[in-house]
Amino acid sequence: MYSNIEIEITTKSNLLIGGNPVSFEIGGIDQCTIVDCEGYPIIPASSFKGCLRFILKNEFDDDKLFEKLENYYSTLLQKELENLMTLMEERILGESDELIKNEIMKEKESYKSRYKQAIDNFSIEYLFGIEGFNNTPKLMFSDFSVKDKQIGANKEDLFSKDAKNTIKQMNNDISANPRIYKTVRPEVTFCGEIYFYKIKDDDFLPELKENLKKVIELLNNGIYRLGNSKSRGYGRVQAKVLLH
Repeated sequence: MYSNIEIEITTKSNLLIGGNPVSFEIGGIDQCTIVDCEGYPIIPASSFKGCLRFILKNEFDDDKLFEKLENYYSTLLQKELENLMTLMEERILGESDELIKNEIMKEKESYKSRYKQAIDNFSIEYLFGIEGFNNTPKLMFSDFSVKDKQIGANKEDLFSKDAKNTIKQMNNDISANPRIYKTVRPEVTFCGEIYFYKIKDDDFLPELKENLKKVIELLNNGIYRLGNSKSRGYGRVQAKVLLH
């Protein structure tokens, strides 16, 4: 089993993530938040992942842990590169056609360049995956579903409808275009998890979890938010993190 972090997110303002209404009617809802197959609101894994990635990029300040992670990923990539080079050398030695040998050698140099670039340009964002490397250690995210105690309640009680005006100016005329948003109301709690895929190094895993807890809880200051329409005051949440 992979190690994990459990997270509860409680809305403190209206929350709008994604989606269009199931059916559009004139004078009806213009945009509504995304829901699951049963009609309950959810926070998609991709939305939380994007938010956490942004916060981590801006706020991560543990130099010692950064160095440990850099060494960890560099060692893994270097070992993978060495194994790959050995396999390609075997292919070259076992090939009699010179043209094919040349193609394998070009491919070998391309791999060396790509791995070298990844090793030399380590970023804390490697925790979310490395472009072009599909099987590296990374954080994996679940969708956030409504907490059990709110399941069974009238689904519509979990939503609020909010009217906003869009101001348009054409020539000398100014007009207001009202739009209706169906959002998750305040005080709705969602539960989700982060899994540590292939990250099993006891040397830094507890430290990494503590740092992620600290970063996730920065959502509680109201500066970092989830979803759309943040300029309208949407997306303020309270996060509670349970470490294992």
